[in-house]
Amino acid sequence: MNNIVAQFLKVCKVPYTTFFSNKLFREHPYNNNFLGIKQMLSIYGIESQGMYFPDKDLSKLSFPCILHLDGDFMLAICVRNGFITYIWKDKQFVSNLLEFSRLWDGCALVVMNDISQAVEPDYKKHLHIEISKVIAKWAIYAIPVFLCIYSIVCYYDVFSIYANFQILLDLCGIALCFALVERQIYGYSKIGDKICSSLSFGNCSSILSTDKSKFSIYTWSEIGFGYFIGRLLCYALAPYFCFELSVVCCFAMIFGLWSMWQQIFVLKNVCIICTLVQVLVWVNGLIFLINIDNYSYFDSFI
Repeated sequence: MNNIVAQFLKVCKVPYTTFFSNKLFREHPYNNNFLGIKQMLSIYGIESQGMYFPDKDLSKLSFPCILHLDGDFMLAICVRNGFITYIWKDKQFVSNLLEFSRLWDGCALVVMNDISQAVEPDYKKHLHIEISKVIAKWAIYAIPVFLCIYSIVCYYDVFSIYANFQILLDLCGIALCFALVERQIYGYSKIGDKICSSLSFGNCSSILSTDKSKFSIYTWSEIGFGYFIGRLLCYALAPYFCFELSVVCCFAMIFGLWSMWQQIFVLKNVCIICTLVQVLVWVNGLIFLINIDNYSYFDSFI
């Protein structure tokens, strides 16, 4: 989800990069008030001024501008025919002016200069960095998908339907673990945030910020990501080791019990994405235990 500064830059068509604007917003000590937002916008060459309108007359504003509403910030785009169009949490809304004015506290951050020349500092350098990050991110998705397709296509006559299903489960595990890693590094994840918002119980952020989320210098999210990648590599490049890999999965099932016990009884909270990862591990393990006799076909690879 874009922060209020990034949303403003996007609407004003100011050249900016997502990674720099997010880093700037995340690290700014006053990102939750008009002073901080004003300081951040000035870095892009946008001079703004906080104003108070006791009469709450929205027609006096110049758009776009940032409004303070019900303890949060939103980006007002325009007022037309008795309605105001605004963006809140990356979603666009249209509301009646009278209803909106009742919620608005009269505080606004208004642009005071010509922003046609506004631009992010070192924009070209940051753009190159962002492009490389996007390529790397897509590679993280593309490589596991390639390994998955490669495994199913090359060994379709050897792998059972259960093995193919396990490969798809591993692909899902990679996506979930990557979402956890994103949340730990950047504080947000498109996939992770959608899962958490659709299944509204527990708090992933509070779990990921505890000491229990790490093993030495590595987070369990990173270990899980490597685990599922390793399984796909094994299926694609060394399928004769799949029996041994499934035995390792049984130990991972034990870790899953410990993880859930820590969340429920020690931390008194639940990370829904972590729970889904443990479900995938357990489904993989149960498939192996139920069909353990069928794993003898991997001897044909030796």
